[in-house]
Amino acid sequence: MQRLTKILLFLILILSLTLRVYQLDSHPPSISWDEAAVGYNGWAIANFGKDEYGKSFPFYFRSFADDKHPVHVYFTALSIKLLGLSEFSTRFPSSVFGVLNVLLIFFLARIMFKSEFLGLIAAFFLAISPYNIHFSRFSHEANFASFFFMAGLILFYVSFKKTQKLLPLSISSFAICFLTYHPSKVVVPMVIFVLITLYFNRIKTFIKNKKVVVSSSIVVIIFGLILISHPQLLGIARINQTVQRGENKLFGRIKLILTQYSWHFSPQYLFIQSDKNPRLSSQTGEFYKLDALFLILGVVYLLYKRSKESMILLSWALIAPLSSALVAEAPHAARASFMIGSWHIISALGLYFIVSLLSKPILKFILVAVTVVILALSLKNYLNHYFGEYSKRYAIEW
Repeated sequence: MQRLTKILLFLILILSLTLRVYQLDSHPPSISWDEAAVGYNGWAIANFGKDEYGKSFPFYFRSFADDKHPVHVYFTALSIKLLGLSEFSTRFPSSVFGVLNVLLIFFLARIMFKSEFLGLIAAFFLAISPYNIHFSRFSHEANFASFFFMAGLILFYVSFKKTQKLLPLSISSFAICFLTYHPSKVVVPMVIFVLITLYFNRIKTFIKNKKVVVSSSIVVIIFGLILISHPQLLGIARINQTVQRGENKLFGRIKLILTQYSWHFSPQYLFIQSDKNPRLSSQTGEFYKLDALFLILGVVYLLYKRSKESMILLSWALIAPLSSALVAEAPHAARASFMIGSWHIISALGLYFIVSLLSKPILKFILVAVTVVILALSLKNYLNHYFGEYSKRYAIEW
């Protein structure tokens, strides 16, 4: 990377860390019951190697009639072991992974579209994103799932461009993502299917590398055995929460899913109110209003390019809301959290597209500068709302 790119990326990471850890123990104003369960189980694992039911190092955690995934609990255990049990240490891992995702999206955008400038835009957009900031400030699986998913994609592309030895690591990362959060059960298999379909000819060349085939097979077998021995990790109970409407259950369910799916693309959800549950959003929209323009232009750019990378990004973005549409309470910001990352790269592509149309460097600079100023003002308004009205009005929700 060039020196200027490194400096800008470092500043973006510092900004993202500040936004995610400032007054972390008091905003949101109290830990929720789910956070308390994660913190308590993390403390129990850190000190005794057992969960609240006395089960030693389990693959899933029973809590409030739900089966919680292990990844974020074990990272919380590490945080509590190092920092002691507190609201801050319980939430800190989610904040850290929120920052790491800002770093990963830089590398992912750069490797997919071969532009460090685009990588910086995507990283900046994610760093100041209301969607990502909110889920980085309380204990939740979303950022962990995004991290291992994007890491899997990065390793997949690097295995093609540099060394095939990284393919087993890519598969491992996707497998960990699968064990991180329920929506991964929908998103990961479907995106992997698209990857295999689009890159099938390249993947065939891996068969000649026996070490890669053997190590990849071992990862798949271990992952399969974990699922077979712990079916609670499949999250079937979530799908059964879907509300049935109409006389025909099959068509009633399909109609409901399509209707709920469409809600995730409404301006009301994306830019004005977002999820109606105050614990899952700050009630200001998942994206800034300026993002509406960039998202539209980004989609146009992807459709114009029609590259394999474009199809992967569009597939990821369009599959993301499906896990929320399958169950009740849609649009559900947490279950649709794979929109984090995918839609931020698309938004970054929108700005990148406009900049690429300008011929003079001074015009490019002015456009980027104006965009940054507008987004900075949007961020300021968001933070005033988040640390002010939101924390007071919705304190009871926590």
